This record gives sequence, C-alpha cells and structure tokens, in this order.
Amino acid sequence: MNNKSVKIILTIILTLISFWGVSQIKNKADSVILKNFELIRNYLSNPNSDMSMKRVKAVYFFENLTGIPSESDSDYIGKTAPTKKDLDLWYAWYEFNKENIFWDDNLKLIKFFKIIQPPKYE
Repeated sequence: MNNKSVKIILTIILTLISFWGVSQIKNKADSVILKNFELIRNYLSNPNSDMSMKRVKAVYFFENLTGIPSESDSDYIGKTAPTKKDLDLWYAWYEFNKENIFWDDNLKLIKFFKIIQPPKYE
C-alpha cells in the first residue's frame, strides 16, 4: 500500500468517525427535546397523568429554548398548565430550527447554533 492510499483510507475513516460523533450529539439533543414534548403531550391528553409536576420543568425548558412564552398562568410552582397552542408553537419552532440544535457533552446542555448572513448594502 502506498502513502497516498494510506492517506485516503485515514481520511475516510476520520470522516466517518466525525459523522458518527455529530449524529450522536444531534440524537442526544433531539431525545431531550422529544422527551419534554412527550411530557406535555401526555399532560394535555390526561391532566392527571403528571402528578409529579414534571411538565413545569418542561414548560420552563421550552420557554428558554424557543423564546416563546407559555399561555399558562404562573403560580408559586411555575407555569403548571401548558396549552395545546403552546405545544404547537414550540413544535413548529423545533421543526424549523432542529438542524441548528446540538448537545454540548462537556457542559451537558443543548446549544442552538445558527449562522445568519447579514444583508449586503451596496
């Protein structure tokens, strides 16, 4: 095997490893988000299904992730009654932005990354 062949094989292997790593990072972010969607969906279909109030953290999570506030009234616990409209707006945001969301394994949090090309005024 010549030197050029070794370089090509190493490049292919490193590329495959990097794609696998990005996929794993993406899947972790998606799984966290989808788990929170499930909590809220379950609450909306059966309000008695969340006696532990996990939905309050899910509402807080989506408000922080999306910047879209919940319609729910707030009390000393937090926003306890997310609406179908909340779920729909957050899901629409997720569908529009999911390619820009990834998991930061060092910080153990979801990051949102988007490159925006500024307009050129000439």
